[in-house]
Amino acid sequence: LNYHLTADVAKKEKGLQSRLSFILSGEMTSQITDEIQLSHMMQTCKNYTVYVKQYVKDVISPIVFEAAYSLRQHIVPETDKELPALQPILRWHKGENIAQRNQTVFERNCR
Repeated sequence: LNYHLTADVAKKEKGLQSRLSFILSGEMTSQITDEIQLSHMMQTCKNYTVYVKQYVKDVISPIVFEAAYSLRQHIVPETDKELPALQPILRWHKGENIAQRNQTVFERNCR
């Protein structure tokens, strides 16, 4: 499964700078593109740490994360069967993106 993880996507859609960064190989980025191998009935997770940039002024607007995903090319070996092997598909409804969003808010009045 290919995936594209974006931090603070709502700000980016408005043309503003992201308030957050992932650190990958020593580089700061607001987006991660990677792939993960999935197996039937097995949960697979990848964890990422995101950092709030210094001097962030907007602590009122929620932080929106988006994970967009797609299947990579599925290679099926040749067989002698009459029908070709079925290609896997993702559950999708017409007009919807193949992505999930999650919203996080800044804690206020912490002690």
